[in-house]
Amino acid sequence: MTNFLITILTSYNELILYDTFLSVYNQINHKLRYTIVIIVNSKNPEYYKNVCKIFNKHNIEIIETESNGKPGKGHNSVINYFKNNPNYDYLIPIDGDDFLYPQALQQLSKILIYNPTIIVGGNEDYISNFKDLYNKENCYYLENSYFLYTEPNINSEIYFKLNSKGTPFRLILLHKSVFNYSDMLFENVENKLYCEKSKVFDDYLFYLYVLYLYYTTKCNIYYINLKNIYLYYKAHISSVCYQNSHNCDDNIEEMILKFPVLKKLEEINIIFKLPILYISNSFSNSITYSKENINIKYEIEDFINSDEFKKNYSFSLNLSNNLYKSTLIFIENNLKNIDIIEIKEKKKIYLILENYILNNNISDIIFDNFLQIANHICYIALDIIPILIKYIEEKNYSFDLLINEFNKKKYVNVILIIQNIFKKKYKL
Repeated sequence: MTNFLITILTSYNELILYDTFLSVYNQINHKLRYTIVIIVNSKNPEYYKNVCKIFNKHNIEIIETESNGKPGKGHNSVINYFKNNPNYDYLIPIDGDDFLYPQALQQLSKILIYNPTIIVGGNEDYISNFKDLYNKENCYYLENSYFLYTEPNINSEIYFKLNSKGTPFRLILLHKSVFNYSDMLFENVENKLYCEKSKVFDDYLFYLYVLYLYYTTKCNIYYINLKNIYLYYKAHISSVCYQNSHNCDDNIEEMILKFPVLKKLEEINIIFKLPILYISNSFSNSITYSKENINIKYEIEDFINSDEFKKNYSFSLNLSNNLYKSTLIFIENNLKNIDIIEIKEKKKIYLILENYILNNNISDIIFDNFLQIANHICYIALDIIPILIKYIEEKNYSFDLLINEFNKKKYVNVILIIQNIFKKKYKL
């Protein structure tokens, strides 16, 4: 019988990791035999201990791999673990802050008859609380300022380019037979499938490898739509990619130059594409749609009344509550040790809380925790001050309290009190 290895790669926040684990552990309606292994790849020496502690009641293997603070080294450690472990035939890798829909393995089992060597996928749903950054037409409100971005599971053609902005797909399924091509796989890049120098686009190197193998070998490589399978936690502030995205200088062109075959194919105007496998919905509802040029049109009401949408929305709704609770517990646990955690970790906590407030998700707990971390790092963003002032405008702050807070070195509190007093006095 075929054995599957599902790895969960994590570097931060063991509570959200646990939510990811539950999404894998609670898969339904499938007959796949799989083992879950958690791979900890973090520069924080305490994180491995935290992960072991939260999983102490589970019989699950947790391994720690060397980290350089960039995502590629972690992704390569997953590949190496799979390569060196003879017990598994297929690898399904998941990031420790993303999730599988409950029917994900059921969906993937439908395509195993094609004996795939590599399955990559894109167009996944995502959960986020950065709604203003994305297309609002396909956003559906959840709890605690989160939303689900989703569309119907509709088959469409997809083409790839070199020098494309971002990586157009993620690895979903990898068969052990891919290592039969080790001479070709590793001839250019020192036995690495992911770029360990990249801050964000480490998987662009893997993307190039997939195209290279498809055009130069007999590997069975397919692309799938990840609807009903993968749920991406988009713009998760504490993720490595988000933290690195603001000063990203990844050299995509340098990666491309390692694949002269692809450059030659591009020069003769080859359109890069992969065979597409369409995976039917778990339920029988169908959505009527039409194609107008490159745009696909469908009836929104048909979609949101479908069983597929209802099931995925229900899962995402529960997840939004869990993410919110997990995040707040994680923050409170860290604030208990605020004097010993690194400044980089303090800034992550600040950003998480600031994002909740900017998205109008503010409560006494968030407000108090935000002030604690803001006072500790002596920083507050100007655009968040009016939101906080509005939240506290009914409170009776006085100059006596102002002096008291100043003496306690709670300087962010002082700023807010001054703003509040002047607003009331001069009716600003």
